[in-house]
Amino acid sequence: MARDDYDPREWGAECDRCILRKLRTGKPVGPEFNHGATVGLLGEAPGSDEVREGRPFVGASGLEAGRNLSDNGVWRNQVGWHNVVACQPPGNSLYGVLQQLRKINKARANDSLPPQPTPMECCRPRLVAEMARYPHILVLGATALHAATNVRKGILDTRGALFEGAPFGQDAKIMPTVHPAFVARAKRWRVVLRDDIGRAFRWFRDELRWVEPHIYYTPTAQQLRTFLGTGERYWISDVETDALECLTAKLRCVAISDGVFRDKP
Repeated sequence: MARDDYDPREWGAECDRCILRKLRTGKPVGPEFNHGATVGLLGEAPGSDEVREGRPFVGASGLEAGRNLSDNGVWRNQVGWHNVVACQPPGNSLYGVLQQLRKINKARANDSLPPQPTPMECCRPRLVAEMARYPHILVLGATALHAATNVRKGILDTRGALFEGAPFGQDAKIMPTVHPAFVARAKRWRVVLRDDIGRAFRWFRDELRWVEPHIYYTPTAQQLRTFLGTGERYWISDVETDALECLTAKLRCVAISDGVFRDKP
């Protein structure tokens, strides 16, 4: 469980070198370990609710995550809750801190001084110590994605993908999805988060089964009307052209999917 007297330095964090030591809001927020949990959820940083209660994921993002977990038959006390950075950045914006740090390091470079580390770098030893216990990791958002994988793309380009590696020293199955804080602001993404969580846990339990989808090549107008009128929740489209320049490229094909995962038994 979380501790009120949590000190990240006890887990190896280099707080004395971190810019958030002076900029952070309130005290650091520790992880929430739960007995027997084999899945660790990894987010970005605590918010105001987390700082006030001294526990991770108890605000709007925690409620959103808990709702989507329970929709998949998983409860809060069955997983571990962690953040890449243990302190709340000012204005709840880690991006703003990184922008400020870039200016500081530019000035330091002009004075031939070494760069000041980022909060993620300072917190990394602590994060490794916490996450090394989990064979399964559900990554929430881009900051957590970059901490748990070598991928440097955005979360919308990688959500739902399946990774295997040893980001924290152990062999682990890793799946990224959108951060629940994003879903709390954009409710239309709730179905994506819920489906991603379901897929992740099926993968963690070795229950994924690929089912070959039905594919219609050059469908008739009536087939397309029937397909688009089936009441699916959302559609996924992809356009292929014969060149990169959009003003001169010719359209080669348009693909439309109903977005339903085909890995269910």
